[in-house]
Parts: sequence; structure tokens; C-alpha cells
Amino acid sequence: MFKIIFSLIFFYFLALFQTSFLVHYEVGGGLLNLVLVSVILFSFFEKKESKSCLFIGAIAGFYLDIFSPLFPGLFTLLGIGIAFLVKLLKPFFETKRYVSFIIIFLGALLFYEIVLTLSMIGKGFYFNIFGLFYNLVIGSILYYLIKTVYAFRRKAIKK
Repeated sequence: MFKIIFSLIFFYFLALFQTSFLVHYEVGGGLLNLVLVSVILFSFFEKKESKSCLFIGAIAGFYLDIFSPLFPGLFTLLGIGIAFLVKLLKPFFETKRYVSFIIIFLGALLFYEIVLTLSMIGKGFYFNIFGLFYNLVIGSILYYLIKTVYAFRRKAIKK
């Protein structure tokens, strides 16, 4: 219950921050998508038997839909699809390795970019490789931060 309430509040403010502030900071035309990165990280670090990442993906996508001028439901479906894709790929990789994270993360980012590009054909939207790498770098940094905090926390609990 706490996870759901936390994700409702967290993704609301994250989507608001992304759509109002982060749009001004682009690298080579690529925008940082913290909501997408967060959905991938939540799905990657979630326990195997838990399915709450699908709900988290739906919440994140719903908030992006609210702040988006595109047709409703696109980001909700993409959020659920990204969470499902990460859950689907996780059993095939050893999740404690960084290379596994990069492969899963890159696959989810590519899925997002390809679906978004195909759905926006004729509207001036195009695939941007800089956005892909921008999100990959930020996702890698956040991955290492989460792993470091988790390691320090485990060490503190053992003592």
C-alpha cells in the first residue's frame, strides 16, 4: 500500500518537474525523460514475484498523458509496456551485473523510442539518438547511486 501511495505522489511531481523544467535542458535535441528512467529502475529492482511495476508504469504514463499534448493513453500504454518488457527480460539476465542492467535498460529505451516514433509519423517527431544516450547515462548514474546506497544500508544493518 505504501509503495502505491508513494508512487502516486512521486510520479506526479516527477512528471510535473519533467514537463515544466527539464524541457529547457536538452542535449543535441534529446530530452531527459526521468519518468521513463524511473519506471525502468523500479521495474528492474523489483522482486521477481511482485507485479506492482505494471501499476507504477501505468501511473507514470498517466501523469505524462495529463501533461502531454499527444493523444490520450499513449504514455500510459508505453509505461505499462516498458514495465512489462523489463519484467519479461529480467529472468534471462543476471540482475546483479551492470552489463545486464545496460542491456535491459537499452532495450526498454529503444522500445520506447521506436513506439513513440512510429506513433508520431507525420507529426514532425523523429528518433533522436542523443536522447537515448542522455537517458542511458542518467540511468546508469542512478543505477550506481541506488546500488551504492543499498550496499551501505546492508553494511549498516549487518553491524
